[in-house]
Amino acid sequence: MPTQQCTAIYDFEGRSEKELSFKVGDVITVQNKLSGGWWIGELDSKVGMFPLNYVNVGEEEPDYPQIKLRAKPNAAIAKLQEQCGFLAQKKELKELERKEISKKILDLQSKMEATISKNFG
Repeated sequence: MPTQQCTAIYDFEGRSEKELSFKVGDVITVQNKLSGGWWIGELDSKVGMFPLNYVNVGEEEPDYPQIKLRAKPNAAIAKLQEQCGFLAQKKELKELERKEISKKILDLQSKMEATISKNFG
């Protein structure tokens, strides 16, 4: 699930336990987007509704799968992973390109694991 954060531009004092209180500059992690100008967010382990007109809404940051290697990669795979990791950090890459890079790395990892199993299993 993508992560999105908002930065408070005004102080807000919640009027009930359902509303999230915050100060200027606080960063709220969005939990759910409601209609009517209110969202649900988390701040300092507290969750509650907050008004959108009191915050600046940041861009959604997509979550990408963590890639874990179970075996040491050969030099070619290690080089590709290094290049893909560097490219994936550039902001100008679009989400689709990042997903394609992640898929290529996962495919290479599967091939590498199959080769290791075949030769050393």
